[in-house]
Amino acid sequence: MTKPSRFWFLNSVEQQLNLPEGTCLHLSSGKILKRFEINAQIKKTQPNNSAVYWLSKGLLKIGRFSSNGVTLKYLVPQNQFFGEMALAQAEDPAFFATAVRDCNIIYINLPTANNLMTEYPEFRDHMLERISHRVKKLEDRLEELANHDSQTRVIRFLEKLSNDFGENQPGKRVVPNFLKNREIAQLTFTSRQTVNAVMNELKRKKQIDFDQKSITFLNPDLHC
Repeated sequence: MTKPSRFWFLNSVEQQLNLPEGTCLHLSSGKILKRFEINAQIKKTQPNNSAVYWLSKGLLKIGRFSSNGVTLKYLVPQNQFFGEMALAQAEDPAFFATAVRDCNIIYINLPTANNLMTEYPEFRDHMLERISHRVKKLEDRLEELANHDSQTRVIRFLEKLSNDFGENQPGKRVVPNFLKNREIAQLTFTSRQTVNAVMNELKRKKQIDFDQKSITFLNPDLHC
């Protein structure tokens, strides 16, 4: 009987990027798997370019430290890298992450990641695409801020939340309620009061329903 490799967790990286089996194994000394239970808080308190990260299981909320505490910046779904800006020699700021679900995170130190980019075009192309995606996302958020009022930004965010994380059920789509209204406000450059008002109005019009556990979308096209 074949004994499972102690680096079994690298399989998700190879499968997602269509790399040959065993591609990452010879560089495995530069990778560490860490597990975090739901609601665990993960801190990187010093800015540095030491690693990139692969979320092989779970869902993360990533925030940045600011004078007002921690500001939520983005969500990381399963099978996705984060911290990839370090590969562009950009400063990887200190971050604060919360595990929305049980998480497995693979830490890939920067020399190892650079070796993978050199040896495997698939890995290099994927990481360059991820960096480009991060830049485009920032451009999209700035465009949203310039071209849409706060109510529209909240509605568009809720629709994206439904598309990205919703589960189809008869006549509705249900999303676990893992974001506080304050966090939605941070992601949409609005205030918590605006988010409260928009969600209550959508609920009054029977387009959504929500409680502490979930947001239920009853209409795919939201409008106040």
